Amino acid sequence: MELRNTVVIPKVISREVSTMHIGFDLDKVFVDYPPLIPTWLIDFLYRNHRSKRLVYRIPGVIEQKLRKASHYPSLRPALRENIAFLQRLASAKKHRLSLVSSRFSFLKQETEELIKRLHLDTYFSVLQFNFEDMQPHEFKLKTLKSLGITHYVDDDLALLEYLGKKLPRVTFFWLNPRIKAKISDNIFAVTSLSHIPHD
Repeated sequence: MELRNTVVIPKVISREVSTMHIGFDLDKVFVDYPPLIPTWLIDFLYRNHRSKRLVYRIPGVIEQKLRKASHYPSLRPALRENIAFLQRLASAKKHRLSLVSSRFSFLKQETEELIKRLHLDTYFSVLQFNFEDMQPHEFKLKTLKSLGITHYVDDDLALLEYLGKKLPRVTFFWLNPRIKAKISDNIFAVTSLSHIPHD
């Protein structure tokens, strides 16, 4: 399957479907970072720290090659517990589910292979990718608005804080390994996808 910016996959939803439309990020939600490289270091390198505003770095040619190399399947293990939760959620057919990933276009081939390998296209109604290379937070703001997402899960707290202010009616979940708490009126820290209301 060749991925475009938006892939819409018809899904049968229960007649008793709720009004929830749950969106999920991809990296650190369903697929992990490479082992032996600290998460904080990868997150640090993704951003432009010279700016006072939230700005993400679009890597140059050499760094793109390094990043592509880091996306070999053996270096990006699936987060099996989260995928199992996604399978159960999709099987219940109670909510609309969308994948919203801000991966840049230079990772398009690797992303296509990952989606196929993990069969993620079988669980989501919409798969949305940032192959036009927008700033990730601006891409996700535009996408969440256009799709009518009501709940969104991501591992990037700075991004969620930006979105939380722009989209006060959306409930956001910061997936992280340590903290379970209320961050703001519409941002909640969770350590497991099972902590997200889904009944």
